[in-house]
Amino acid sequence: MKNLSPIQPKLLSRINERLVMRMVRDRGPLTRAEMSKSIGITFPTVIKAVSSLLESKLLEEVEVSQSGPGRPAKRLRLASEDTQVVGVTLSDTECIVASAGLDGVIVAGNTKSFPTPANYDSLLAKITSLTKELMRRDDKTTLCLGVSIPGIVDYQEQRAVLSANLPIVNGKYIGRDLQAVLGVECLILRDAHAFSLSERLLHEKGETDSNVAMLDHSEGIGLGMMVNNQFLTGNKGFAGELGHIPIVSDGDVCNCGKKGCLETVASEWALEAKVSTALERPVKIDEILVLAKSGNEPVLREINQMCDYLALGVACVVNIFNPGTFYIYGQCFRELPHLLDLLVENTRQYALEPSFLACNFVHAQGGELDGTIASAINYLTDSLVPDLDDYLTIAKE
Repeated sequence: MKNLSPIQPKLLSRINERLVMRMVRDRGPLTRAEMSKSIGITFPTVIKAVSSLLESKLLEEVEVSQSGPGRPAKRLRLASEDTQVVGVTLSDTECIVASAGLDGVIVAGNTKSFPTPANYDSLLAKITSLTKELMRRDDKTTLCLGVSIPGIVDYQEQRAVLSANLPIVNGKYIGRDLQAVLGVECLILRDAHAFSLSERLLHEKGETDSNVAMLDHSEGIGLGMMVNNQFLTGNKGFAGELGHIPIVSDGDVCNCGKKGCLETVASEWALEAKVSTALERPVKIDEILVLAKSGNEPVLREINQMCDYLALGVACVVNIFNPGTFYIYGQCFRELPHLLDLLVENTRQYALEPSFLACNFVHAQGGELDGTIASAINYLTDSLVPDLDDYLTIAKE
């Protein structure tokens, strides 16, 4: 009899593999029997899916000791012994390259950093050199490379569109260029999304909100938004450019070329410029934080002003998106923990009360590198087939 299903056997196999990968990723090592029961597919189907994933080096078997009689059941986990992914984080001052198993644990000694080069070709060459070094080490199979970028990313074209603070990548298909020389799949994502993903992974074992915001405060100001557990990327991936909303009418020129952006009054580079003017000498962020801890009044005054401007942007996010949790990340907030209280109090003055009261503001604990590696792992899981909802739609037609 002719197969009337719009979903063909090969595609069904891929869907089953994705279900198995997601289950192991979300719940940890499982036996084949546990997978069959949890997913709701037959035991032979699980065996077939697992065999394919073992052959692809996405899963590996481990034996878990048990107290009762009989042979210990073999469990499947995300591969880490013989398989790895590589994560790369870019900024205007420093770039970091590291490797990790599919469990997301960064391998000890496998983290390399270097000052950001002055041009794109040098950046590409340095990332390539360090990644090849990590790929040769321990004789592991490298399945994917993830690169986080401080700026606007076109997720459809996988292109760095605009990075105000790292202009050497503007318009570059850095993922495609690295893939061509390294021979492994590469993807790029915005740094704020990497931070958001890292934070979600840290809190996934406990109660988490499905609607969260992540403020990335550093040389620039980024925003990561997750709505119903999905990244809010917009039409092309440009959503979340909080640092470039206009705040000061006819204000200073931003690195993006516009005037009066939030970054011109509330970023680290803006704070450096204002403190340098106040102290009548060049001052960098590290010294600013030392002076703030010592109680330097001009420095504290500028930091307080920075927090007030930043609260305007945060209040906009609270009013528009109504997040349940707002994670605040940045060196200033890490070194001066009281700044979070000041930011929250200022935000209270600008935000609608119901939305403000429904939001929990907390210090972020994750890191961009962890999130970049997690993005590569998620890509391997999710690329087995496109979104499963697409096939449910096909089946109904």
